Amino acid sequence: MTVQTIGIVANPASGKDVRRLVARASVFDNREKCAIIRRALSGAINAGGYKFAFLDDSHNIAGGALLELGEDCDAERVPSLETSSVLDTIQGARNLKEINPIATLILGGDGTSRAFVKGWRDSVLLPLSTGTNNVFPRMSEATVAGAALGVLAAGGVSVEEVAVPVKIIDVEIEGESPDLALIDAVVTRDKFIGSRALLDGDMINRILLTRAEPTAVGMTAVGLSLIHI
Repeated sequence: MTVQTIGIVANPASGKDVRRLVARASVFDNREKCAIIRRALSGAINAGGYKFAFLDDSHNIAGGALLELGEDCDAERVPSLETSSVLDTIQGARNLKEINPIATLILGGDGTSRAFVKGWRDSVLLPLSTGTNNVFPRMSEATVAGAALGVLAAGGVSVEEVAVPVKIIDVEIEGESPDLALIDAVVTRDKFIGSRALLDGDMINRILLTRAEPTAVGMTAVGLSLIHI
């Protein structure tokens, strides 16, 4: 059986927003993200997956990790817009869709996965947490995650056996481009975007959720609290 390609995306900006100051959120620097990818790649290669397509991020996180492997893998560079914004991930997802990897490893938070899905809606993802709230990404050891992708790429299991469909909230606002959410969409009475951190609960008007998880951080936990009231 032909070995399929595995996509690799690392967001240099994830794990660095204002919540590090106001909520003591975890910090993931780009060196650690590179180390996570190296472990994932080792797991994938040892499980039979050696073909990769990586988004050329602005800090060369994925490219640097792949460079160390040398001849142990077959790597294809996917160009980036190099705007250092969410547009890099959105367009990168569209570019990866043309290559059509069997699944894509994503390093980031909820926002990174959301941006990727905006570019490639029906993609198969294995998102690892290097962001803030991290409700959508998984907290998993990178070597094990990479091995899972390697087994999938080598044909040990099929996508239908292991992939689970998730819900999407489509957001339409008059005069603006269509948007989407993977975890929550919140309507507030705040007039200014600012840092995007909601600090006053009284300003929340409505919360739309795809899941309600009491052990997660963020609006998803509020959903389960309301169910039990």
